Amino acid sequence: RWDRAAPADTCVNLIVVWLKAIAGNRGLEGTHDDGAAYAMLPHFTRRVVSWPLCYLYPRLHHANVALRTAYLDREVQRELSAAAGAPAAVVVLGAGFDTRALRFGAAHDGVRWAEVDLPEVVAQKQRLLARAERRRPRLSLVNMPPAVSDRAPPALRLLDS
Repeated sequence: RWDRAAPADTCVNLIVVWLKAIAGNRGLEGTHDDGAAYAMLPHFTRRVVSWPLCYLYPRLHHANVALRTAYLDREVQRELSAAAGAPAAVVVLGAGFDTRALRFGAAHDGVRWAEVDLPEVVAQKQRLLARAERRRPRLSLVNMPPAVSDRAPPALRLLDS
């Protein structure tokens, strides 16, 4: 196989990582993830979305992902700010390759995060994040929440503890 971390199928999550990397490399507002999406991509194919090649992609190609990311980030930030230090939890359903917990975790110490997704998606994300951490150690995975792959109740128990 050309990419040992590739998913067994052509899941849409990996396409979203590519689109986030394009948007991030173009510096679009609301897409700053400190290069996490870019670092998750296969080494020899990252060049096609790096600067300045990222400008070859039409904005419509990745703008919907950038807009969705900016909207969800703004709403999560608003809710966490409203909690103002009170105990809070964020459960990301269908987390895919989302990096929000990684990006928000350091800024919100008392917040508990849990991600829920299909087993193959969780396994794939763990491989991609391990790749990203090797490339960019400052993307410490300490802030990543435990992922629940096949049962939602353990995520809820995790939040109760």
